[in-house]
Amino acid sequence: MPRAATQLARVKSRWIVAVLLLIAAASAGYMAWLSWHTRSDGKWLFGMFAVFLLSLGVSTFLPKSKRPPPLDAAPTGTRFVPHWFILLALLLFAAGILLAIVGAILHH
Repeated sequence: MPRAATQLARVKSRWIVAVLLLIAAASAGYMAWLSWHTRSDGKWLFGMFAVFLLSLGVSTFLPKSKRPPPLDAAPTGTRFVPHWFILLALLLFAAGILLAIVGAILHH
């Protein structure tokens, strides 16, 4: 496949993923809004999902840094990539969901 066609397919798939995530975020936001007006406890849970899905949908448009490899560098094996920031984000999101669930249970 030519390089231009590969880039075009990547751009199309990025838009498809972004649109699907933004639709999911909008539906979660709508459910949070409905829960808010009916004074239901699900407003915090749906609100967290909406924020999370919105951040994922927007992150597809952030620019990717492209650095060419050095010309004299030979390809190496597997490299270690620190994943602490991803794990921290997942833990914060899980803690928010857990707090929303516990808050809903204790509120009854």
